[in-house]
Formats: sequence, C-alpha cells, structure tokens
Amino acid sequence: MFRILVADDEDFIRRGIIAILKRNLPSETEPCFLEASDGYEAFRQTDTMPVELVITDIRMPGASGLDFIKKLRTIHPDTPVIVISGYEDFKYAQKAISLGVCSYITKPVNKQELIDLVLHIIGESQKAIRRQTESVQKNIANKEIEKELKESLFLQYFTCTECEQISTLTRKLQKMGISFHGTLFVCVCVQYNLTHPMEFLDFAIVNIFQESLASIEEFHYLGDAKTSENTLTFLISGDETSGFLSKLKQTLLAICQRLIDYYHCAIFMGVGHPIYDTLSIYRSYQTALEAANFKLFHKEYLVQLYSETHKGDALFPKQIDELTKAIRNLDKLQIAHAFHTFFTPPCTRQKLSILTEAYERFVKTFTNYLAPYEPLSKEIRTPAPLSTFFGMSMLHQEIFSCLDAYEQMKATRDAGPSNQRLLADIKLYVHEHLADALDLTAVAELFDKSPSYISLLFKKGMQKGFNEYVTEERVRLAKEYLKDCSIPINEVSLHCGYVNAKYFSVVFKKVTGETPRDYRFRCERGRG
Repeated sequence: MFRILVADDEDFIRRGIIAILKRNLPSETEPCFLEASDGYEAFRQTDTMPVELVITDIRMPGASGLDFIKKLRTIHPDTPVIVISGYEDFKYAQKAISLGVCSYITKPVNKQELIDLVLHIIGESQKAIRRQTESVQKNIANKEIEKELKESLFLQYFTCTECEQISTLTRKLQKMGISFHGTLFVCVCVQYNLTHPMEFLDFAIVNIFQESLASIEEFHYLGDAKTSENTLTFLISGDETSGFLSKLKQTLLAICQRLIDYYHCAIFMGVGHPIYDTLSIYRSYQTALEAANFKLFHKEYLVQLYSETHKGDALFPKQIDELTKAIRNLDKLQIAHAFHTFFTPPCTRQKLSILTEAYERFVKTFTNYLAPYEPLSKEIRTPAPLSTFFGMSMLHQEIFSCLDAYEQMKATRDAGPSNQRLLADIKLYVHEHLADALDLTAVAELFDKSPSYISLLFKKGMQKGFNEYVTEERVRLAKEYLKDCSIPINEVSLHCGYVNAKYFSVVFKKVTGETPRDYRFRCERGRG
C-alpha cells in the first residue's frame, strides 16, 4: 500500500488531485489517499500514520504548508513532499527547497506533470524498498552462514583431541567474536524427547539457554552445536568457585522446568566434568554425554552432574554372559530379566557402560536376524538410538516392540495353510464391508492379530499392503456401480466407503487414470 496525503484548503482542488491520481496510478501500487484542509490537520494525519508521499499547498488557514513541512521533517525526515501553490514568488520555492521538498509546481496543476512526478516518486520508493529488502535478506543469509559455521566449529571442538587442531579451532572462534574468558569450562548435553514432532524446538532451547545464562554473572555462554538427532550440547565458562557446579545445576533445573512448561517435552541434561583449558574440552563433552545417558536410570532427575555419578563395583562375568546369551537368542524374557538384574539402583557408570554395549549388541544382532527375511523385513524399523529413551521402561518397550514385530514377521513367513485361511477370511470380510470404514487396526483387532502381523500377511500373500488391497477392491466395486447411470456419482462414492466424493474421484483417477465421470462416459459410449 502506497499512502499519499493531499493537503489543501480548497476542497475541489484536493479532491481533483485525488481523482486524477486514482485514474492514472497503476492498481498494483495500491494507492491509499488521506486528506487534510490545513497544516495542523496534515500533521495530525502524519503523526499517527506515516505516509509515503505528501502533496501540499503552501498557503492554508491556520498552519501553512511550510509550517507543516517543518514539523514533518522532525519525525519523518525522508518523506517525499510535492509543494503545489498558486504563488510563483521565488521565496516560497526557495523556502520549500530548503525544507527538502522534491518538487515545486504551480497552480493550475499540469495533469501530466503531476502524474509523471508521482510515478517517479513511487518508482524510487519501490527501488529503495527492494534495496532495503535485499540488504535485510543478505544480512539474514550472512547471519545464517555465520551461525552454521559456528555450530560446525563447535561440533568439531567437542570431539577434537589433537592440540594443534584445537588451537586452530579456538582462533577461528575468537575471530568470530567468541571470547574464552573464565578459569574453567564445562559442557552441558541437553537431550529431549517429544510425544509430537515440533518445529524450532532446538531454536527455542538455545534462546532460553542464552537468556537464562545472560542474567547470571558467574556464567558465560560460549556456543552450542547439535551433536545428535535429539541432543544439543552447550559450552559454558565461568570462574572457579566452591559453589560453581551447584549454582549451575540450579540454573539448569530452572531452564528444564521452563521448557517442560512451554513445550511439554521430556528434558534431561548431563553436565560434564569441569576442565581448566580449552585443549581438554572433549573430555568435558564425553563426560556430559555419559551423564545425560543416566536418564535411563533416573527419569525423575532433570539434571545429572558427572561429578555425582559413581564408577561402581565390577559385575560378575556370569551375569554378563547371561545377558549376552539372551541378546544372542533374542529372548524377551531373558533380556528383561537381565536388565532388571543389572540396572536397578545404585546406578553407576559401569552399569551404564554395560547397558550401552549390550544395547549396541542387541541392535546388531536384531539386524542380522532380519536379513534372511527380506523383503518382509524392510517393513520393520530398526531400533531407535539409546539416547532417545527416558527411563528403563521406554527401553524395555522398544526392545519388546522390535522382537514382537520380528516374531510376527517370522510367523507370517513360516506358517503355511493357517495363514492362507486367515488371509482368505480377511479378504472376505473386506469384500462384505467395502462401504464401511476399514481401518487396519480395527480389522487386526477383530481377527485377534496385531496390525503389523496383518500388514505382513498381505505383503507376503498378496504382494501388496492391506490399504492398497482395500483401495483396489473399492475401485473395482465403483466400476460396477458406475456402469449404472441411474446412480449418482456421490452415491457411488458412499457405496464404496468414501464419504467425500471429491476424495473418491482423486483415488479413482489415481488407480485407473481417469475420473469416475470419464469412466462412466466411456462405458456409455461403448454401449452405444
């Protein structure tokens, strides 16, 4: 929208100028006109709402046009002004020019001169807006590039062990404005779990971190990086004091609570071992990551200091062998028993280490077991990373879910005639209920099977998924109905289980390559 203020004490002149411009300015400029009959009113208009152009008479009752321009320049110094006056006295023009007006024209106004002048001003204004927009976009792009570069450098910083490379990274970060002040440094690994996907959560976590730490004198926020799918790692510095870690923990607990209140997500933070030189940042990162993984044992603890964890006593080789055997055999009960035996309080670093190794072995073993069952095995997802689990119950659930899917897939492939009978029964049921809602979960429950079992059954027996089979059967039935021209297409849609006729048309065309209407027309033409 291009706002134009026209100020003149003569009503017919004011409205005449507006009429000329309305007829001749291109519609894409979206001109919007404001009116004023004296300088006071003109100033009130521009004071409450900035305008892109002012067209004003010089001599008006009360405050003159020149008085108005003087005031306008105090709040909007760059607003273009066109002065229109019946007075050709040079002193008025001179005064107007001194106030920065872009043009001075006399009455009676030359219509084309006014139009050309306003179009020129609009063109220059659009150029200025484009330049400003380009400049803003360039600045945003540069900031994004700088942010990504910082994140990349910090990502390397957290894992680098070579002194020379660490020194190089430090110099690069210092050139980007990162000041490594303070006598100690500590990494904080923030791990989160969402029940529903949420955009910009990483951005929100970083902002809350920066905001919270900025208000506390003892801490300095240095930078951050996304170190895995659900983990953000922060580098914080400070001065060595007796209560440094305790105060940091309280601050992090407050941040956790804000994130939980705002985003209803599970949050757990691991605080690494403080170090006293930047060459050992990787050690603080490694211990922070280990501390964060303690969420498997202590779901109720939002912040875990590595300094508060314990190494623990050695476990008996026999117990470890039992766990290894359970994993090798993919035995749910044995695995659950082993976890219950090993990973009950007290929770120690050694137990966590064994758990990590055991889960990695489980993932590898599970993947190897799936290999002979391709292509059915492609329908089963691989186990989630260990860092995604909050509490042992989530870990147990993941393992059991994977093993259930494996067993059902194996049963689907290995069972013979019984599965064929089950498949035939389900197909018959589908055929008799095409007008109804045919949800995979509901059908599976009806036949006392899991949805994944039914899905795999159809993949093996029909070389297509359950939903694909239902769609094909509904389209087949729709073709029969469409041959009867007395049945409206929306009724055909309902008979075939589609409440929305438009969606039915989309599905029908996707399967057949033509709309229901085109199919019916082709059938009629064939009969004729």
